[in-house]
Amino acid sequence: MIDGSYLLSLAEQAEAAAGPDMALDAEIALVTGWERMPEKLHAWKSPDGIYDRCLISFTESLDAAMTLIPPDAFKKVAVGSGTKRAFAQLIHHPGGPFGGIKRPSIYVTAATPALALCAAALKARASQSHSQTERGEA
Repeated sequence: MIDGSYLLSLAEQAEAAAGPDMALDAEIALVTGWERMPEKLHAWKSPDGIYDRCLISFTESLDAAMTLIPPDAFKKVAVGSGTKRAFAQLIHHPGGPFGGIKRPSIYVTAATPALALCAAALKARASQSHSQTERGEA
């Protein structure tokens, strides 16, 4: 089980970053199941078992940042840019057939849309990790 406080720390780093950050990309990759392959120069292995010579840039690419969002946890994802900061919002599925329990969405601002989405996704993963720990699934 991934430590939720470490995921929150990475989310805070993404929120504070001024732009894409390769070191942060590497930390995010390692905590989300990517592996460094030391026997292959600068190679990485994705959680799907695919080898790549270049690490995916979570902090630069919206497509890459989208892969960090926990599956089946959110109904809507909103990303945009304001005059000074970008934002990302993850909106939970309403529980049950008629809406059920309302859970708060995750709203984050950062320097770029990709950084904001990274931070929001990492916070969502931290929340999942915390919930699983409380239920004794860790």
